[in-house]
Amino acid sequence: MNVNRDALEIVLQTGGEMFEKQVFESVDRTPEIVWPKDRTKETPEPYNEVDLLQLSQMLESSVKKTTSEHQDKTIGLTLSGGVDSSLVALLLKQVFPESNIIAYHTDWGFPERSELEYAKLAAKVAGIPLKIVDVSPSAQIPFVDEALSKSKTVSYSTIPVY
Repeated sequence: MNVNRDALEIVLQTGGEMFEKQVFESVDRTPEIVWPKDRTKETPEPYNEVDLLQLSQMLESSVKKTTSEHQDKTIGLTLSGGVDSSLVALLLKQVFPESNIIAYHTDWGFPERSELEYAKLAAKVAGIPLKIVDVSPSAQIPFVDEALSKSKTVSYSTIPVY
């Protein structure tokens, strides 16, 4: 069996974050936002149709720009079931209706934290097939030793966090 070391590292990284442990050292580069003390006067203006059309065009343009060179290949995306990945799935299918697009959802085996039903719904609305990848600890731990033995280098990022 061939083990993709990069995929294993992604599984371990995501697992570490899911269990609120850091696998990789990271730096928060988000700018600090200073909110006004009195926010009661902040009422967002409703979007008008021109604004919504402009936003839609910007999103479609971004999808075209980043993926157009791959439209003749199979396009795979990770579909969590959240707003961001669901929107990307829908936009991909709208922008490239003839492309072969496949969504992948990682199932961690924790029903109380699962977004699987949302991912299924998003894939159905977008009209793309959904493949569910079992990355639960019980499914992955048997392969960790084999994956590590095939790694040319061992780094802190390949240490299991389960």
